[in-house]
This record gives sequence, structure tokens and C-alpha cells, in this order.
Amino acid sequence: LVVNQKWAGSRDQGSEGESPLEFKVFGPLEVSHDGEPVTIARPKCQALLALLISHHPHGISLDATADALWPEADHKNSKNSVRVHMTHLRAALVAQTDVVTHTVGRYSLAVGRAQIDVCRFEDLSTEARRVAAAGDPHKACALYERSIAEWDGMPYSGLRDIDALRDECARLDVLCLDVAEGYATALLDDDRADQTCRLLEPMIDMNLIRETLAARLMLGLYRT
Repeated sequence: LVVNQKWAGSRDQGSEGESPLEFKVFGPLEVSHDGEPVTIARPKCQALLALLISHHPHGISLDATADALWPEADHKNSKNSVRVHMTHLRAALVAQTDVVTHTVGRYSLAVGRAQIDVCRFEDLSTEARRVAAAGDPHKACALYERSIAEWDGMPYSGLRDIDALRDECARLDVLCLDVAEGYATALLDDDRADQTCRLLEPMIDMNLIRETLAARLMLGLYRT
């Protein structure tokens, strides 16, 4: 799922005092440190990081991680492999050794929601829905626009074949369409039918449409 980039606005930055690391899962998994790309070269480390992000902030157990990444391996060996790759991942995260924590049998990513693109996407779209329900479509559009600015690729692209990520990928796919629908509705309520059409027509071309979205597109076309 990829939204038309003409809607992309400025992304929110992390709060002052937070770790300078940022994580992106819309599109290929990416990490940056103070705005500079961080290379996570090992495929298993990429998969491990994806699991940590998908289970943020509660974390994931050693056993569940081993089963997800080495399902066919001996359990003792697979748990040792998790520990080894966790060490490599920590080393790759630009000396931010406290970012990946291990407490009460669970590994977790100790960063704020503002440092993960999908969390920003969810938080902004939740606030947009609240504002729209309160009767302020203009403000809701601004929030949806900031939310959609985060959506610039299929979530967990290149890692979607990992069984442990499939439910999260499916949830995000649905959420992206929900956000597009909410944005289209707010645009119509704000008398911006032409922008509704510009949002939804590319989604029709990519076959990323459902009946309620098609109805909003038809209404937008009727009003232009």
C-alpha cells in the first residue's frame, strides 16, 4: 500500500531529549541516527528489529523470537542465535546500547512512539478521527495530512514473509485504507472535493480501493 506522495507534509520529529534514533517500517526497514542512515546489514538482524518494532512497547520473549526467526532449528540453538544476533543489532545501533533492553524474559525497544513512523501514523490518525468526530473537518484534514506523510510504502516491505509479522502487516494494511477513507471524508466535509479525487484516483489505479472509498470518489467527482 503506497499513498500518493503529493500529500506528504513535514514529518513530526522526536521530542527533545529522546534518543536520536528513528525507525521506519513503511517501505523497506530503515534506521537513522541524527538524520544519517544506519546500516543493519545482517538479514536476521533486520528481521529481529522488525519484530521488536512490531511488539513495541511491550516487547517479545526470547522463546517467541527464536520460534519466529528459526522455526525449524533446535530450540536451544535458536535461542543462542537470538542472543548472538541481538548483540550484533545493538552494535549496529550506533552505540545506543540501551535502546534494546532485556527485562523479565522479554526483549524490547526502549524508544518513544515519536521515533517510529508507524506509531506517528497511528497517533496522528487517531487524533484526526477524534477531531473530525468533534465537527472540525478542516483541522482533521491537517492531521490526516501529517499522518499520511508517514505512509510512503508497504509496511515491512521485504519482511512480510515472516509468519510472526503477517498479522501486524494485515492490520496496518487495513489501517492505511481506514485512514485514507477518513481523510477523504474530512476533505469532502471541508468542501475540498477536488483534493478528494486527487487522493483516491491513484488508489483506484493501484487497485487499492474498497466500496466505501469508491463511493467517496464518486461523490468527489460529482461535486467538482
